[in-house]
Amino acid sequence: MRDVRNRCYRFDEVRIDSQNLRVTVGSEIRSLEPKSFKLLVFLVENPRRALPKEEIMAAIWPDAFVSDNSLTRAITQIRKALDDDPKAPRYIETVPTVGYRFVGDCEEEHDPTPASVTADAVTASPAMLAEAPKLVRPNRRPGVAVAAALIGGLAAGGWLLAPRTAHSLTEKDTIVLADFANTTGDPVFDDALKQGLAVQLGQSPLLNILSDQRVRSTLKEMTRSPDEALTTSVAQEVCERTGSKAYIAGSIADLGGHYAIGVNAIDCATGDALAREQIEAVGKQQVLAALGQITERLRNKLGESLNSIKKFDVPLAQATTSSLEALKAYSWGLSKYAGGDPADAVTLFRQAIDLDPDFAIAYANLGRAYQVLGQHQHMTEALTRAFALRNRTSERENFDISSGYYQFIVNQADETIQNCELWAQIYPRDFTPHRILGFESWVLGQFDRAAEEFGKAKELDPTQALPYSGLMFAYMGLNRLSEARRVYEEAESRKLNFGEPERGRYVLAFLEGDTQTMTKVASSLAGRRGYESKASNDELLTEAYFGHLGRAEDLSRQARDAALREGDRKAAAEIQARTSLLEALFGKAAEARQNAAAAGPAAETALALALVGDVPEATKIADDLAGDVPAGGFISKVQLPEARAAIELQTGNPMRAVELLAPVARYEAGAYDHFLAAYLRGEAYRAEHRGQEAAVEFQKIIDHRGMVLNFPMGPLARLGAARSYALAGDTRKAAAAYQDFLTLWKDADPGIPILAAAKSEYAKLK
Repeated sequence: MRDVRNRCYRFDEVRIDSQNLRVTVGSEIRSLEPKSFKLLVFLVENPRRALPKEEIMAAIWPDAFVSDNSLTRAITQIRKALDDDPKAPRYIETVPTVGYRFVGDCEEEHDPTPASVTADAVTASPAMLAEAPKLVRPNRRPGVAVAAALIGGLAAGGWLLAPRTAHSLTEKDTIVLADFANTTGDPVFDDALKQGLAVQLGQSPLLNILSDQRVRSTLKEMTRSPDEALTTSVAQEVCERTGSKAYIAGSIADLGGHYAIGVNAIDCATGDALAREQIEAVGKQQVLAALGQITERLRNKLGESLNSIKKFDVPLAQATTSSLEALKAYSWGLSKYAGGDPADAVTLFRQAIDLDPDFAIAYANLGRAYQVLGQHQHMTEALTRAFALRNRTSERENFDISSGYYQFIVNQADETIQNCELWAQIYPRDFTPHRILGFESWVLGQFDRAAEEFGKAKELDPTQALPYSGLMFAYMGLNRLSEARRVYEEAESRKLNFGEPERGRYVLAFLEGDTQTMTKVASSLAGRRGYESKASNDELLTEAYFGHLGRAEDLSRQARDAALREGDRKAAAEIQARTSLLEALFGKAAEARQNAAAAGPAAETALALALVGDVPEATKIADDLAGDVPAGGFISKVQLPEARAAIELQTGNPMRAVELLAPVARYEAGAYDHFLAAYLRGEAYRAEHRGQEAAVEFQKIIDHRGMVLNFPMGPLARLGAARSYALAGDTRKAAAAYQDFLTLWKDADPGIPILAAAKSEYAKLK
């Protein structure tokens, strides 16, 4: 015995009661054998579609070999029960050389009360759901407070889950998507339909699709190629190995210009069908729309409530594209990206966009690929375009696009966090919002929360590399270096120790003083496409940390030239602006002005020019930027106040500088600042002859080496502390701090002005 929902169907005077296996014509009950009744329901659930005999046999007699006579006998019995004439059919039509078609006008009567029926009863589905008028969708971005309150009541109100059935999935279950079986001979359906199904199922807060990255990782564990096609047998093994609940297999067949599309959900453990849906598309251009309709019904059969489906159901052509060719190129691009080839992914994403210039999520992933490649100008263009088109996507993808825009384009940490917290509430099994929350917490210097969020992301999808690197940096920020090393070793055991985890290993080796590992990792990163400029930047900072400014300037030029070869002028300008700031901090005024002029207007160049005394130009740049950058972004909240504080220092107003830096304290320990604000605050106190207060700011930097990492604030803080202690009259501490600085810079370039000044000051102190 098994439980199913009680569904009734009605056409003309006929009523089909699936609870009681009863067919009523008028007031008269007509008897049918169980298999004939099951066949009738199957036909009714697939109206106006020519059902091939093979498909009917698989659905009605899945576990037995029967001849066509059994099917003919069942059809005859159904026609007799319905008073249907095969020569002039009102309900069951024979399709020569194919099979049978239900041609009646049927309505469904739905009663969600579970009922016990015999094992031969068919599990009914809302076959007419696709024909029902759509409800008007509410605003897709509700206020956060309202949405959070709404989500809090979902479980209690049964909003996400339909009444439980034996076939229902839970929020903890994962699903594997097999490749579509395409017998049409048209390659455009390869990959495109699977991607379309993934997008449609992905709109559900209930259903969790196993990520492409995890599928690839599992295939490797099976000693198969990570690019191997997921046939039903391979999908079942992947399903079992990953502890997933079910796999979903789709098919498409050409019925002479019409296309038969089928989707089956199979229990991995038992091989039983959890849900089965079929539909017919009248022409190639209707295939995506038909796929969207069939997915709605599948979601309901797998346990999602109709309310949830209506809430999260953007039509497939809108959520992705109406172009099959564009969807196929996009799918290939995702495969390349998941396989660690962002460069080829860019080509395919651009191809998809050429075919459909309004393909929002293709722009988003194009921007993501450019970000990995370090091509910031192209990244900005792609993510900005995706954000403009975000309301064409599903709710899930809207969250994804918005987060990328807030995070990388306008640098608004609060907006990013708010967006991702809501995303994680609606889609609790998604790893991406937790990864982004981890990153933003790291940006804010909230390393405990960063570790928690990156840990959640790693737990939800242990095959993704970024949570490992994020967790490493979070542990380094907490000065838990042994735990950071264990995370890297775990990534290494999973063969994820490349790219960002590898960069984390470089910084960890720096903190451990392991120069041999640093050299090895830097060489590996430099040879990895997309990481050349990142590797140069990491080495540049390390060289500057030890006072090797000439080497740092050489690496800066290499990174700038690499960016220009890629056509990324924005990245090249950022590199030169960063170099001008390093030169200004080290007292090399002429070089700082030269690189600032080449970089153009930027917050870092304004700060650099202020530090070397070019107040008018620094003020002009800061004033111009203030009107151009987002009010809530990192530039306006952190970098511009720092530039203005440096201007006040140069004009003899150190306490005004301290006031300007007060709001920046929230960000100073984070990934984008590395205590630069604390350094400037220390310099302001020192200019005001408040040595003890200045020393506190510099000591803050010295005590948080895992937050400062290889940024030059580390050695500069030691020099600042030495000068502050000397100002306060504490000769012993001053001498120790000078020695620490000079030890770090024992091999530094001799021509650096602050080094010469430090040596002279230390000599006088002795």
